[in-house]
Amino acid sequence: MRRPSMCLVLIVAGTLLGGCSTPSVHDAVHSPPIIVTESGTVLINNRPVDVADVARELKAAGYRKSSEILILIPASPDRAVMKQISIELAKKGFTRTVFVTKRTASATIVNPQ
Repeated sequence: MRRPSMCLVLIVAGTLLGGCSTPSVHDAVHSPPIIVTESGTVLINNRPVDVADVARELKAAGYRKSSEILILIPASPDRAVMKQISIELAKKGFTRTVFVTKRTASATIVNPQ
């Protein structure tokens, strides 16, 4: 009777520790490979790039089509540029694109009394 329950515990523990329940977390250490400026200019490695060349530049930089591509956009982005980038990347097989904005955090000290 002890063996089946022990096997079940080991299977559940192995599944949980093996990464089956690991959430997808964006690593804040890595900078986005694509930056869209306020004026709508697309930058890769701090160099202006035409929207039609974005996928080629990512491939040249070593990104795979299965990679999650972070695209840093301004607080008030140009939606047309975002759409163009999405279309170009999808046409070239990059289907995991995420548009992100800069976030700031602030903290205040609260008197515990």
